Amino acid sequence: MGHLLNCTNYESVFKSIKTIFGVSHNSLIDFIKLNEYRIKLRRDFGYPIFERFEISEIKDYFKIDVFNYDEIIVHHAASLLENSTHLEQGIYNLKRLAETHNSFKLFLSNYGITYDTDRVGTPYFAYNGNKVTSPYLESRFKKDRCINGFLFSYSVLEDTNIKDLKYCPEIVAHLGREIGIDLRREWIEQSNPCSVSFKVKLREIDNSTLNTSVADNKAKQEYFIKLAIEYLIIDEVMIYQYPKDNPMVFLKEEIQISPERIVNIVPLSELESF
Repeated sequence: MGHLLNCTNYESVFKSIKTIFGVSHNSLIDFIKLNEYRIKLRRDFGYPIFERFEISEIKDYFKIDVFNYDEIIVHHAASLLENSTHLEQGIYNLKRLAETHNSFKLFLSNYGITYDTDRVGTPYFAYNGNKVTSPYLESRFKKDRCINGFLFSYSVLEDTNIKDLKYCPEIVAHLGREIGIDLRREWIEQSNPCSVSFKVKLREIDNSTLNTSVADNKAKQEYFIKLAIEYLIIDEVMIYQYPKDNPMVFLKEEIQISPERIVNIVPLSELESF
């Protein structure tokens, strides 16, 4: 296949859809305008509602059975100590982060903290030689090692679920509370909140992204296409107060992001909102 769905901004979404569908500029514009009626203000409450698509409506209109792409751009919120770490090493999950030399481990070492793996490969923190443990840390190390991000870049700015994560990794803030050092403040003073955009194959995306335990590539293709089309319509109608989705993309466990997959690192102060 080789085509890519890029939901960085309106222009990238429009261009991606046009290429994936193999249609003209005017044909896609006609479809968007034809479906503007789906967004309307409710008279009783005064806020917009959206009549959602069925994927069959898109496929029938464009006479498409299978969408021709196998890769998307994911936008990852990260407070970076050094941009070069990601550009040279990529993005690691927690286990790989513990196994390599990096700015994360260097930061911790300045406060007497080591980050390593035990004999069975489970990561752990140690402060002044003593292992630091808590239910939260144990859960993160054993069950939550995946890399995640957003389909739309604006979500990095707008999603309130990550309002603290944009400035300091949750695990660093928690570790600081456990050992009695304000690591969150120290991290924020030394870091730069950014959006890191990288390429991901559909087969590398965990099924939990679609809120299901079973999803093949076709199901993933249709899920992301529907969200991208809805984004174009919302933008065209200019209903910015509409409560927009912030769909997360969760990668499968143990997936790493190599440096060549990273397409952009943008400080949050320069990131485009919806």
